Amino acid sequence: MSKQKIALFGGSFDPVHQGHLAVATYAQQVVNLDQVIFIPCAQSPHKLEKKYTAHEHRTAMLKLATQDLSWAQVSEYELTAPQPSYSLNTIEHFKSQYPLADLYWIMGEDQWRNISSWHEYVRVLKLVTIIVYPRKQSSEKINLTHAQTKILAHKNLGIDDNCIYLDQASYLPISSTLIREKTATSTENLHPQVLKYALNHQLYL
Repeated sequence: MSKQKIALFGGSFDPVHQGHLAVATYAQQVVNLDQVIFIPCAQSPHKLEKKYTAHEHRTAMLKLATQDLSWAQVSEYELTAPQPSYSLNTIEHFKSQYPLADLYWIMGEDQWRNISSWHEYVRVLKLVTIIVYPRKQSSEKINLTHAQTKILAHKNLGIDDNCIYLDQASYLPISSTLIREKTATSTENLHPQVLKYALNHQLYL
Protein backbone atom coordinates (compact mmCIF):
# COMPACT_ATOMS: atom_id res chain seq x y z
CA MET A 1 0.00 0.00 0.00
CA SER A 2 1.44 3.37 -1.03
CA LYS A 3 1.95 6.14 1.48
CA GLN A 4 -0.47 9.02 1.74
CA LYS A 5 0.72 12.23 0.15
CA ILE A 6 -0.27 15.26 2.20
CA ALA A 7 0.65 18.85 1.36
CA LEU A 8 0.64 21.71 3.84
CA PHE A 9 -0.25 25.11 2.41
CA GLY A 10 0.37 27.95 4.85
CA GLY A 11 -0.34 31.64 4.48
CA SER A 12 -2.30 34.57 5.81
CA PHE A 13 -5.17 33.90 3.36
CA ASP A 14 -6.40 37.43 3.97
CA PRO A 15 -8.49 36.73 2.01
CA VAL A 16 -8.16 33.37 0.27
CA HIS A 17 -8.50 33.98 -3.47
CA GLN A 18 -8.73 32.08 -6.75
CA GLY A 19 -4.94 32.14 -7.14
CA HIS A 20 -4.53 30.13 -3.92
CA LEU A 21 -7.14 27.64 -5.09
CA ALA A 22 -5.57 27.32 -8.55
CA VAL A 23 -2.15 26.56 -7.08
CA ALA A 24 -3.53 23.98 -4.65
CA THR A 25 -5.62 22.31 -7.36
CA TYR A 26 -2.72 22.16 -9.79
CA ALA A 27 -0.36 20.73 -7.15
CA GLN A 28 -2.97 18.16 -6.11
CA GLN A 29 -3.39 16.93 -9.67
CA VAL A 30 0.25 16.98 -10.73
CA VAL A 31 1.75 15.47 -7.57
CA ASN A 32 -1.30 13.21 -7.00
CA LEU A 33 -1.82 14.49 -3.47
CA ASP A 34 -4.35 12.80 -1.21
CA GLN A 35 -4.86 15.94 0.85
CA VAL A 36 -3.97 19.62 0.82
CA ILE A 37 -4.26 21.21 4.25
CA PHE A 38 -4.73 25.00 4.21
CA ILE A 39 -3.16 26.51 7.33
CA PRO A 40 -3.90 30.19 8.05
CA CYS A 41 -1.13 31.74 10.14
CA ALA A 42 -1.58 33.76 13.31
CA GLN A 43 1.48 35.95 12.70
CA SER A 44 4.29 35.32 10.27
CA PRO A 45 7.74 35.59 11.91
CA HIS A 46 8.82 37.36 8.70
CA LYS A 47 6.00 39.93 8.85
CA LEU A 48 5.73 40.89 12.51
CA GLU A 49 4.47 44.37 11.68
CA LYS A 50 1.53 43.09 9.61
CA LYS A 51 -2.00 43.11 11.01
CA TYR A 52 -4.41 40.42 9.85
CA THR A 53 -8.18 40.12 9.64
CA ALA A 54 -9.65 38.25 12.63
CA HIS A 55 -8.88 34.52 12.73
CA GLU A 56 -12.51 33.47 12.63
CA HIS A 57 -13.17 35.40 9.40
CA ARG A 58 -10.13 34.06 7.55
CA THR A 59 -10.93 30.51 8.65
CA ALA A 60 -14.59 30.83 7.66
CA MET A 61 -13.67 32.13 4.20
CA LEU A 62 -11.18 29.29 3.71
CA LYS A 63 -13.82 26.72 4.60
CA LEU A 64 -16.26 28.29 2.15
CA ALA A 65 -13.66 28.42 -0.63
CA THR A 66 -12.67 24.75 -0.21
CA GLN A 67 -16.04 23.21 0.62
CA ASP A 68 -16.37 21.55 -2.79
CA LEU A 69 -12.81 20.21 -2.90
CA SER A 70 -12.87 16.68 -1.49
CA TRP A 71 -9.10 16.66 -0.98
CA ALA A 72 -8.93 20.00 0.86
CA GLN A 73 -8.93 20.59 4.59
CA VAL A 74 -8.58 23.70 6.74
CA SER A 75 -6.54 23.54 9.93
CA GLU A 76 -6.55 26.13 12.71
CA TYR A 77 -3.37 24.71 14.23
CA GLU A 78 -1.23 27.84 13.77
CA LEU A 79 -4.00 30.08 15.06
CA THR A 80 -3.96 28.35 18.43
CA ALA A 81 -0.30 27.28 18.65
CA PRO A 82 2.19 29.15 20.85
CA GLN A 83 3.82 32.10 19.14
CA PRO A 84 6.02 32.74 17.25
CA SER A 85 4.56 30.30 14.76
CA TYR A 86 7.43 28.68 12.88
CA SER A 87 6.83 26.40 9.90
CA LEU A 88 9.04 23.78 11.52
CA ASN A 89 6.66 23.53 14.49
CA THR A 90 3.72 23.14 12.13
CA ILE A 91 5.48 20.45 10.13
CA GLU A 92 6.42 18.51 13.27
CA HIS A 93 2.81 18.72 14.47
CA PHE A 94 1.46 17.21 11.25
CA LYS A 95 4.27 14.68 11.15
CA SER A 96 2.99 13.43 14.51
CA GLN A 97 -0.57 13.40 13.18
CA TYR A 98 0.35 11.52 10.00
CA PRO A 99 3.52 9.54 10.88
CA LEU A 100 3.26 7.22 7.87
CA ALA A 101 2.51 9.90 5.26
CA ASP A 102 4.85 11.70 2.89
CA LEU A 103 4.56 15.40 3.73
CA TYR A 104 4.91 18.26 1.26
CA TRP A 105 4.98 22.03 1.72
CA ILE A 106 3.55 24.38 -0.93
CA MET A 107 5.28 27.74 -1.30
CA GLY A 108 5.89 30.48 -3.84
CA GLU A 109 9.10 30.87 -5.78
CA ASP A 110 10.01 33.98 -3.78
CA GLN A 111 9.76 32.05 -0.51
CA TRP A 112 11.88 29.25 -1.96
CA ARG A 113 14.64 31.70 -2.86
CA ASN A 114 14.68 32.89 0.75
CA ILE A 115 14.32 29.49 2.41
CA SER A 116 17.67 29.88 4.16
CA SER A 117 16.15 32.65 6.30
CA TRP A 118 13.58 30.24 7.77
CA HIS A 119 13.93 28.98 11.30
CA GLU A 120 15.96 25.72 11.17
CA TYR A 121 15.42 25.50 7.43
CA VAL A 122 17.70 22.49 7.00
CA ARG A 123 15.47 20.48 9.33
CA VAL A 124 12.40 21.72 7.46
CA LEU A 125 13.85 20.38 4.21
CA LYS A 126 14.57 17.00 5.78
CA LEU A 127 10.97 16.61 6.92
CA VAL A 128 9.05 17.72 3.82
CA THR A 129 9.32 17.88 0.06
CA ILE A 130 8.86 21.44 -1.15
CA ILE A 131 6.38 22.13 -3.95
CA VAL A 132 7.25 25.47 -5.55
CA TYR A 133 4.92 27.46 -7.77
CA PRO A 134 6.10 30.34 -9.99
CA ARG A 135 5.38 33.96 -9.17
CA LYS A 136 5.67 35.15 -12.77
CA GLN A 137 3.86 34.30 -15.95
CA SER A 138 4.91 31.25 -17.95
CA SER A 139 4.71 31.37 -21.73
CA GLU A 140 3.65 27.73 -21.80
CA LYS A 141 -0.02 26.85 -22.03
CA ILE A 142 -1.32 24.71 -19.17
CA ASN A 143 -2.27 21.17 -20.06
CA LEU A 144 -3.07 19.12 -16.97
CA THR A 145 -3.26 15.91 -18.99
CA HIS A 146 0.40 16.20 -19.97
CA ALA A 147 1.56 18.31 -17.04
CA GLN A 148 5.02 17.53 -15.90
CA THR A 149 7.16 18.52 -12.95
CA LYS A 150 10.87 18.90 -12.74
CA ILE A 151 13.17 18.53 -9.79
CA LEU A 152 14.94 21.73 -8.94
CA ALA A 153 17.88 21.67 -6.52
CA HIS A 154 18.36 24.81 -4.47
CA LYS A 155 22.03 25.39 -5.21
CA ASN A 156 22.65 27.80 -2.34
CA LEU A 157 21.73 25.42 0.47
CA GLY A 158 24.82 23.24 0.42
CA ILE A 159 22.65 20.17 1.00
CA ASP A 160 21.13 17.59 -1.31
CA ASP A 161 17.47 18.33 -0.65
CA ASN A 162 15.35 18.91 -3.73
CA CYS A 163 11.93 20.32 -4.44
CA ILE A 164 9.19 19.78 -6.99
CA TYR A 165 8.93 22.83 -9.20
CA LEU A 166 5.58 23.38 -10.89
CA ASP A 167 7.07 25.07 -13.92
CA GLN A 168 3.82 24.80 -15.88
CA ALA A 169 1.56 25.84 -13.02
CA SER A 170 -1.14 28.33 -13.90
CA TYR A 171 -0.23 31.91 -13.08
CA LEU A 172 -2.95 34.20 -11.81
CA PRO A 173 -1.74 37.75 -11.10
CA ILE A 174 -3.93 38.10 -8.02
CA SER A 175 -2.88 39.92 -4.87
CA SER A 176 -4.64 39.69 -1.52
CA THR A 177 -3.52 43.27 -0.91
CA LEU A 178 -5.31 44.52 -4.03
CA ILE A 179 -8.38 42.48 -3.16
CA ARG A 180 -8.52 44.08 0.29
CA GLU A 181 -8.49 47.45 -1.43
CA LYS A 182 -11.15 46.56 -4.00
CA THR A 183 -13.31 43.81 -2.50
CA ALA A 184 -16.52 44.91 -4.17
CA THR A 185 -14.96 44.59 -7.65
CA SER A 186 -13.20 41.28 -6.99
CA THR A 187 -15.93 39.05 -8.38
CA GLU A 188 -13.51 37.16 -10.64
CA ASN A 189 -10.76 36.83 -8.03
CA LEU A 190 -12.78 35.48 -5.12
CA HIS A 191 -14.91 32.37 -4.72
CA PRO A 192 -18.54 33.59 -4.83
CA GLN A 193 -19.20 32.44 -1.27
CA VAL A 194 -16.06 34.18 -0.04
CA LEU A 195 -17.07 37.42 -1.73
CA LYS A 196 -20.54 37.18 -0.22
CA TYR A 197 -19.10 36.51 3.24
CA ALA A 198 -16.65 39.41 2.99
CA LEU A 199 -19.36 41.85 1.91
CA ASN A 200 -21.84 40.60 4.53
CA HIS A 201 -19.27 41.10 7.28
CA GLN A 202 -18.04 44.39 5.79
CA LEU A 203 -14.48 43.12 5.46
CA TYR A 204 -11.90 45.03 3.42
CA LEU A 205 -14.29 47.92 2.76
